[in-house]
Amino acid sequence: MPAVLLGLITIAALLAPAIQPYDPQDLTAGIPLDPPSPEHWFGVDDFGRDQLSRILDGARISLSISGIVAAVSMAVGTPIGLFLGYRRGRLDFVVGRLLDVMFAFPGLLLALVLATALGPGLTTATIAMCIIFTPLAIRFVRGVVASESVSDYVVAARIVGASSVRIAFRHLLPNIKSQLFVIATLIMSFAVLTEAALSFLGVGAQPPSASWGRMITDGRAYITTQPFLALIPALAIAVLVLLLNTLGDGLRDRLDSDSKNINQGVTAV
Repeated sequence: MPAVLLGLITIAALLAPAIQPYDPQDLTAGIPLDPPSPEHWFGVDDFGRDQLSRILDGARISLSISGIVAAVSMAVGTPIGLFLGYRRGRLDFVVGRLLDVMFAFPGLLLALVLATALGPGLTTATIAMCIIFTPLAIRFVRGVVASESVSDYVVAARIVGASSVRIAFRHLLPNIKSQLFVIATLIMSFAVLTEAALSFLGVGAQPPSASWGRMITDGRAYITTQPFLALIPALAIAVLVLLLNTLGDGLRDRLDSDSKNINQGVTAV
């Protein structure tokens, strides 16, 4: 079910320019601060822009940025984590301690500092998130590989004389690809929250962007009179993050179940 809902949101985001009832930047879409109605399902903001159109545009921004961050983080972090998790040793120890130092600081704080230093905007926010989430991918992948490297098939490959590179990329990598997908969904959910937080703080998306975090900032001034302006984009963020986390948890449970079935089959034999 989460996969289906997430797929529908993704399709809506991709087709946003075609299915939006109004242009997200159209200042004449409705009466400013008009509450939700049959004509404007999510209401109208203080500039007269249709909120539904902006929510759809914000979904495209959130999914595209989180997808880019997850793809870059996994592309860089997977080979490094694979190497460290399999070879271990002194280099693994040194890199592990460096990662511990990085993780001693809140990720949002690091992203805020980097985004501020690089200058406000979605591009710089994306770069900042790639920088802070790549070490997270390295740690996750390293842990998965370290656990998997003691499996029977890896030991058997060593016995027959397979090289470390062959074992890592021909044996380990195909067997952890599902776990990598779980890690990617987690990074995507973190990226959605971080992008919204950076935009809310003013160093991410800039006006007139329809980023959900930016929409919360714009609607904050009317929270007591027109709460829908801030609550609807906040709810959109919560739903997207919940779906991503639920998808990751469901896949992890499925993998654990499959692993138990395989182990039981081996034991029975």
